[in-house]
Amino acid sequence: VAKVNAKAGPFAAVLCVGQFFGSGAGKDDQLQPFMDGSSQIPVPTYFICGPEESGSTSAIDALPDGGEVCPNLHYLGRAGKKKIEGLDVGFLSGVYNRYTFEGDPADDRAVVYEKSYHLCDIEEVVIESGFFKQEGVDILLTAEWGADFDKLLTPEQRPTGTNDALSPAVTRLGSEVSTRYHFAGGNGVYFQLPDYLSGANTVTRFYGFAPVGNKAKLKSMAAFSISKQGALLSSADMKSNEEAIDKATPNPYLETTARAVVEAAPAEEEKKEEEEVVVEMRAFDKKHVDHENGDWTCGYCGNVNLAKKKQTEHCNMRMCNADRYSEHPAEPEEVEKRKQLKRVSLANAAEKERIRKEMQGGEKKRSLYAGQNGGVRGWDAPNQKKKQKAPDPYAYKKW
Repeated sequence: VAKVNAKAGPFAAVLCVGQFFGSGAGKDDQLQPFMDGSSQIPVPTYFICGPEESGSTSAIDALPDGGEVCPNLHYLGRAGKKKIEGLDVGFLSGVYNRYTFEGDPADDRAVVYEKSYHLCDIEEVVIESGFFKQEGVDILLTAEWGADFDKLLTPEQRPTGTNDALSPAVTRLGSEVSTRYHFAGGNGVYFQLPDYLSGANTVTRFYGFAPVGNKAKLKSMAAFSISKQGALLSSADMKSNEEAIDKATPNPYLETTARAVVEAAPAEEEKKEEEEVVVEMRAFDKKHVDHENGDWTCGYCGNVNLAKKKQTEHCNMRMCNADRYSEHPAEPEEVEKRKQLKRVSLANAAEKERIRKEMQGGEKKRSLYAGQNGGVRGWDAPNQKKKQKAPDPYAYKKW
């Protein structure tokens, strides 16, 4: 953390998910230098706990509601919501155990960390996060992934090498807690889920992180720039948010969301489709700054290039025209991610074209203008009965 903070910081806070305390011999020695003051934590760090080993949680056993463990190190607690650097952070410590989930918490929970959470903890996160007030949080932290996270993914999109640490309780949080970011650990791999809607106007970005120091050298940390809720947004930011809402998938944790149906294709056709996907193999130039919505700021002239205008290869500034990519090859993970994004883009375009063709042969929309078939007259719609004339009292004389 100190190296990353010195290179790309300074950061306001560090958030940790998954199992926090070490395991095996010497697990207590790692934290002792920070406890006795011989070492300093460079950035304020906030953590939740996961499936901690028995006897390793002495530093937080007496902090069920959270608190400071040592300078710049804070335990968030069992479950709830707290304010961190102006951001609302919902959190849940522990892991799912189907045998004890609906039972009562342990009697000594106030003095000893209980690694299995209960139904009351889930309800506390839901209530504190503003579910019944039509509100939400900026960040949700859990030590597990939701059981239905891959409901809308094809077999090729699903992560491999996981330990299947999935929780139906976290699935409920995903369906009822509206959050802008969801960070989770415990599943052994790094994975980013396609953005999905967790509210009418809330796009959720899910990131699952691999353990720190894993042998496969999978990604275990990432840096984010998250604006505070209620902050004034420029017209460009508002436009990008609207585009993100349009591109987001349905919430995979909802029961009403149908699971993706994948039809088996011949091996030759699948191989042909894989070969047709061509992406840029060079790494991004580190002098440029990439944004979450696909835009990027040129590091040479400062011009902001817009993804919606397809300014993705070179700087749009005529006098600059800097290449977005460097001469170095991209990492295999980055290349595979680009291929997956392009496959999804091609599949979405094909689906939109199919729907457009079906609609062309369907029933035409009726005009809503008055005087035309199916139209309305405005103030008296939908009652369009003609007014009858009042009877003439002198009609008998005329007769």
